[in-house]
Parts: sequence; structure tokens; C-alpha cells
Amino acid sequence: MLLFLSAGGEYGNQKPEALEGAKMYYFYADWCPHCQKVKPYVTEMAKSYDIVFCNLTAGENTLSQECLEIAKQVRIPGVPTILAVKDNKGYLFVGEDQILNLTKAAGIEVKE
Repeated sequence: MLLFLSAGGEYGNQKPEALEGAKMYYFYADWCPHCQKVKPYVTEMAKSYDIVFCNLTAGENTLSQECLEIAKQVRIPGVPTILAVKDNKGYLFVGEDQILNLTKAAGIEVKE
């Protein structure tokens, strides 16, 4: 069982070291323009952090079992969303702004 905290709380304001050891799930859809904008940042972040990509475009029949179980448990509010799990606590980063703030805090830069 996970305890869920909003990203605007303690986790969202901590330094990038707080992300170390967290497992993250990036929920997105191919048709979503906000997902497309943050995807390069999340892809770059995945080089340094444990991130599972969960594409919701085709529905639950194509999701990995891991993504499907997390999506059902958390009831993902929309896309794009990153769920960071550490020490049995879950932290949701929902929407383009929160995800870009997360990647910025982690020192991720992408040349556009």
C-alpha cells in the first residue's frame, strides 16, 4: 500500500537527491500535445533515473502488467503524469508544468 502525497508538498520542493532511488512511472498518450512537449525531458531524465514509460494511447490491453497495476491502483488523473515511488510513498507530478519543474530540479536540459 502506498501513501500518496501531492508533488507540491515535501517531495516537489526537495533537491534532486530526493529522487535518487525512486522508481518513476511516466504516463502519457501519443495524441497529447503536453505529453509530446515534456517527453524529451523525461527521456533525458530516464538516462539517470529509473523511469518506466507507460503509453496509454492504445488502452489497457497494450500496457505492461506493471503499468496496468499502477494505473489501476493510483487512478491516474490525466496525462502527462509522473508517479515517483520511494519508501512506500507515492508522489504525483501531473501536467506539463509540474513535470517540467521536476526535470528542471533534476538538472535536465534539452536543446530544442
